[in-house]
Amino acid sequence: MQEFSYSVIPPAHGSDTIPPTVTLTSPTSKQLMPASQVTITGSAADNVALGDLEVAVHNATTNLWWNGSLSNWSSTKEWNVAAPVCTTITSCTFSFGFVGEVYGGTYTATARAVDTSGNSGSTPLVRFTVASS
Repeated sequence: MQEFSYSVIPPAHGSDTIPPTVTLTSPTSKQLMPASQVTITGSAADNVALGDLEVAVHNATTNLWWNGSLSNWSSTKEWNVAAPVCTTITSCTFSFGFVGEVYGGTYTATARAVDTSGNSGSTPLVRFTVASS
């Protein structure tokens, strides 16, 4: 049996003007990642309710952005849906499995959180390298 609660109802669109906070926990700035799939992780919080959690990955050599939906690189910035784990509607951690890495490649990653009112917050770009082998 599934039960729903209306005890916390997000405000009407536009009444909440405070953007969510978002942090990348991995990779960290200038980190050398192992030669394998890179898992990008972070956390987000909002004063009312979180909506989307997303990650963008940029290839510093080719100047292209990873499109996780199509599993290819694009010339335009692509926001990829991250997998959330939420303890409440206002607090989540997230992860994104980046599978487009080339061993020895250098990348930047950023994350953004969007709340239920459409406000967004994002992290600065974090530069990391994937080991050659």
